Amino acid sequence: QAAATCGIATMAHNPDAAVEQALLRNQRENDTDAAAFGEEDDGDEESQDSGGITNTEAFHVCVGVVIALNTVLVVVEASLINNLQVKPYLEKLEFAFTMIYVLEVSLKLKEQGI
Repeated sequence: QAAATCGIATMAHNPDAAVEQALLRNQRENDTDAAAFGEEDDGDEESQDSGGITNTEAFHVCVGVVIALNTVLVVVEASLINNLQVKPYLEKLEFAFTMIYVLEVSLKLKEQGI
């Protein structure tokens, strides 16, 4: 505790030291998080774009299936456009597809660090 108190006193007299300590602490936390998930830090920021779930074959297949199912929904909706009994269900399905697309874009943006 004495070391922590001494560190606080040092930070009060030297704001640059406080910033440097905060940056080092943040880097240690990031390294710990990366190690917990089995990631290695090679120092190359661009390498983050090449990995992730959105670049897997399974993700691309799932997106393709969602697009195909959405296409089928559009055809069904076009043929049943005047059917008021199924319209509420079709609208709910449209909303579900929209949420899936928003999730897809969100994942891609998150993995790119945007």
